[in-house]
Amino acid sequence: MSSNFEITKTCELCGSSFIARKLTTQYCSHQCSQRAYKLRKRDERIKAVADSETTTFGLAQKKSNEFNPIQNDSTSLNRKEFLNVLEASELLGVCRATINNYCVQGKLKCIKMNRKIFIRRNDIEQLFESAPPYVVTPRKAKTQEPTEAVSEECITEFYTADELATKFGYSKSAIHKMAASKHIPKTTHNGSYLYSKRHFDEAFAGKQVDESITEWYTVEQIMELYSMTKNSVYSLTSERAITKKNQSGKTLYDKSEIDTILQPRLGDASIVEWYTNDEIKDVYGFEPGYVASFVFKNKIPKKRIGNKGYYSKQHFDKAVAERKPSTEYITVDKAMELYRMSRDAVYACVKRHNIPKIKEGPIIKLQKSALEALFNPVKLYI
Repeated sequence: MSSNFEITKTCELCGSSFIARKLTTQYCSHQCSQRAYKLRKRDERIKAVADSETTTFGLAQKKSNEFNPIQNDSTSLNRKEFLNVLEASELLGVCRATINNYCVQGKLKCIKMNRKIFIRRNDIEQLFESAPPYVVTPRKAKTQEPTEAVSEECITEFYTADELATKFGYSKSAIHKMAASKHIPKTTHNGSYLYSKRHFDEAFAGKQVDESITEWYTVEQIMELYSMTKNSVYSLTSERAITKKNQSGKTLYDKSEIDTILQPRLGDASIVEWYTNDEIKDVYGFEPGYVASFVFKNKIPKKRIGNKGYYSKQHFDKAVAERKPSTEYITVDKAMELYRMSRDAVYACVKRHNIPKIKEGPIIKLQKSALEALFNPVKLYI
């Protein structure tokens, strides 16, 4: 129940005057009361965090003092005549590894007993008494590379980048890099670079494109004609140093040089029928490795399109026919069937009686007449 008297008070939050009906009223409105409550809670949280940090720091300091007796009792360090490595490092303000290095290098006298190192305090003090004067190490002066003398002659003839690309067969970016590496004078005109004609001709003497070459291949034409990838074309032209030129942003290669290198891959144009490795394996049972050896020995015409090799069907059939002997041969499986023997038994008889044999690819064939002479007394019922 509200009272009948009125008291003029000042709000503790916003500082404005208001009329209160109770002596305990502190704020002019409910809004100020809520804001004051939030501020009190915020201050309580800040105080709690500060108290926890103080407690944590005190515990850490206590542990540090427990594990570092030197800091805990600095006066005892000053009274010690002999120090260990940790105490010497604390005294000099360096790490223990530095003290160990000083001892190894002989800069600091020490004694080692039972894997412990002791250093006399007087030896440390004598280091400073007998120390040489401090000398500042002079800095090395930077050596500048001698610059070439700039010619004061007047240059009147220039090349444009397009003219150089057409004449020498390089791209514009490559020409710019070459001009920078060769220190060729250049200037700008209407936003384009102009390069000294005399200096470029002297630097690239012998690299001009031969004007007698009239037929050129583009990369796409080489890829289509010889079934090559773009990377293969670039690799071939780079390895063989094929003459090239740049025209309208495209690289062109000498047609005669390309044809001389790649024409043998197309084979004889008069040969119409060709074998692939898979077809030879299906017909004759030859593996690709044996096919390559067989083609090389019999000089069979071949060609290459892309990654596939092709061999003349007519020449291959003729070489295989000439290779077959006049006598009849049978396979090992056929001999096993005729004479009812195991494979090991057939091989044992062939080895023991020197039965003639031939090999066609992976297939071994045995001379039929020799087998019949060996097993003639045996009557076979087939």
